[in-house]
Amino acid sequence: MRTRIGQAPHVLATLNTVVLSLLGRQGITHVAEALRSIAYHLDRFLHQVPASRRAEAMA
Repeated sequence: MRTRIGQAPHVLATLNTVVLSLLGRQGITHVAEALRSIAYHLDRFLHQVPASRRAEAMA
């Protein structure tokens, strides 16, 4: 996947920031392990984050 064209770099950086912020709010200190787990179980992770926090993180 090419991430150097269009808005892709900006979108990916924003998503990375959102995920890192959510991990920090949950007190997770092992970021690499958490990111691997999230990548493997994305649906579980999204269900754990309340909708209000998702909207707040995107603002």
